[in-house]
Amino acid sequence: MFGRGVKFAPRVSLGKGNVYGFNTEFGKRDQVGAHSEIAKGSLAGRDVTWGKEQQFGPGVTFHPDQRLQGFDQFGHRDYGIDPAVLPESDKIAWETMRNNSNGYEADREDLQKVQALVARPSSKSASRLGAMGSGKDSGNRMETAVRQEVERANKEAHDVQSSLDRLKKMIKGNH
Repeated sequence: MFGRGVKFAPRVSLGKGNVYGFNTEFGKRDQVGAHSEIAKGSLAGRDVTWGKEQQFGPGVTFHPDQRLQGFDQFGHRDYGIDPAVLPESDKIAWETMRNNSNGYEADREDLQKVQALVARPSSKSASRLGAMGSGKDSGNRMETAVRQEVERANKEAHDVQSSLDRLKKMIKGNH
């Protein structure tokens, strides 16, 4: 059993029969064993391979490139899977969930986080990312927003490092 808010790095292999808490983030190319329960508000990056008979809670946001093995259960308001890549046994469950969550679109922040978990998408998956929003422009805007946020964070980290260096000099008496 894993707690809530857990973030898994890329290429992690996780055993079967686990319970993942709320707001868990799966990275890129993670492998999740069969018979797991993924709680509400979780995010899944690109090329995550899921074992059979997963139980996804409500509000799970997926990158379109998921590898499901079948016989899964979806909560309401799950979002982002490309129905064309679903196993036959999951298509009915996914469509039922989509019909019960008619018109639902994941929060922009969740979509941006799913993109951030992706690193560099292939051209095939990049075209699918545009389909997650309301069109290709939406995907480009999300990518731009993520890049701007990364640039802002890098600048902030540089400013903090500069302040720390200045403090170190002051402590040493080299002001």
